[in-house]
Amino acid sequence: MAITLNELTIEDAISDSAMDLLFFEPFYAHFFSSLNRVISEEIPTACIGVDRDAITMKINPNFFLKELNKQERIAVLKHELLHLGFAHIFKKFNGDRLLLNIAADLVVNQFLNPFPIPKGAIILSGFADLKLLPMQSLEYYLDKLQTLADKMQKQGWFHG
Repeated sequence: MAITLNELTIEDAISDSAMDLLFFEPFYAHFFSSLNRVISEEIPTACIGVDRDAITMKINPNFFLKELNKQERIAVLKHELLHLGFAHIFKKFNGDRLLLNIAADLVVNQFLNPFPIPKGAIILSGFADLKLLPMQSLEYYLDKLQTLADKMQKQGWFHG
């Protein structure tokens, strides 16, 4: 049975959000039109990556339909497309993938305007003690996060 919200199917919600993105920001919508899209409850929110040699966006239907309002849905699509636009999904990295994902989210979430940042999103103010500068590169944020992780590990907070 398909997941719906007031008779809105996940496919309709994605299509409506993509059309709004096309209207307001056609650059991002152009990328969206060429992606494989997968509806999956195996992921908690949404993600984009290379899957079997194709760029694929996966969207959790419960998250998309039940946890987001219309404007936040557009923001989530834009968020994932920004990862593609900044080539984050092609980044070669041998370290902690969680730190890479957090750093990448810090970058893209600064570009969601005029759409609202969904509740719980990773933003600069969530790392106020690090005094992160706005509008920096993935590498900048990754370096700052890695320095913090190394410090925490030395203090026994966790074992890398």
